[in-house]
Amino acid sequence: MAAFRSRYQKSREYLVIQAGGHHFIETPVGDYYIAYALPED
Repeated sequence: MAAFRSRYQKSREYLVIQAGGHHFIETPVGDYYIAYALPED
């Protein structure tokens, strides 16, 4: 499973994804965070 949120820090916007997996959909359980800095306008 994965959840995401948009976050501002020091006037920069980031997209942060928490990906973990789940036994119900038969994917390995993990504890991963992936962050992308969105382009500045």
